[in-house]
Amino acid sequence: MKDYEEARVCYTDALKTANDQYKPTKKEIFTERSNTNYEIGLVNFNSKNYDEAIQNYKDAIEDNSENGNAHYELGKTLCYLRMWEEAVHQFDLILEHGFRNIDLKTVKDSRNYAARMIE
Repeated sequence: MKDYEEARVCYTDALKTANDQYKPTKKEIFTERSNTNYEIGLVNFNSKNYDEAIQNYKDAIEDNSENGNAHYELGKTLCYLRMWEEAVHQFDLILEHGFRNIDLKTVKDSRNYAARMIE
């Protein structure tokens, strides 16, 4: 519905909310927090809050370094801001680690585009 502010509030509240009935493992907590930060990043990107989106993606990666979607969206956002070298680095990380659920052809294409823009 493109109500980005409401989405941001809901995701931020989700980060603060704990379920007293279920005690998740530490890995589950960090994975969910990573996914939530990733979603907030998408909201911030769509709201043109690019610096905040970058920080959200970095937070998502810090919580779960295997969050390939966060790496990809970070790279994509860096491209959008013409931060080509940093974008290439993110795409290279994805290609080196072979993250699942990521279309590696798209990543390679994005990486090659960013590399061309450096030249």
